[in-house]
Amino acid sequence: MPDATHPTSLQAPVSKQYSEIDIILNDIYNTDARMFIFGHIAQIRDFWYELKTTSSLPLHTKCGDPCWMHCLEHLDRIVESDIPIYSRLAYVELVSVLDALKRSIQKDRKMGLLKSSIGRRNAVVAMDIYVQAQKIKTDPKAIRKQLNNRVSIGKRWARLCGNSPLRLLFFSANAERMM
Repeated sequence: MPDATHPTSLQAPVSKQYSEIDIILNDIYNTDARMFIFGHIAQIRDFWYELKTTSSLPLHTKCGDPCWMHCLEHLDRIVESDIPIYSRLAYVELVSVLDALKRSIQKDRKMGLLKSSIGRRNAVVAMDIYVQAQKIKTDPKAIRKQLNNRVSIGKRWARLCGNSPLRLLFFSANAERMM
């Protein structure tokens, strides 16, 4: 009978642990990542630079400025892209842009430019701006659900890439499906 006070007595044999971990890692990591990076690094770097440039707004941009809607619309197009690495990078940037938008909303409220009301927190106002940015006007509830899903996926990708978005290159299509 295993001794619960001794941590190693409850663990599986080392060889079995490593084999299960290897299977999982091989499933989510792109084994050809090194070759892919060498073949596409300049293109991906240029794309990331362009994405950051087009989604970075001036520091004092008001939350009602149309720039926010153009930025969100641009990111949405890339998220829906058929190129997985571009889509992953756009998910990460979408989370960053929405955080910046919430900070902008908070500043505008403090300056008295945006009226506060019950149940209308910064995240709700940011969602409203996102809904307005949609070219195809469908059910606002469906758009909000889509945004929540995209933010959830974006946060997962952001955690995986940490401070280097190029880490997203190391994940396979299986990791994409897990997101």
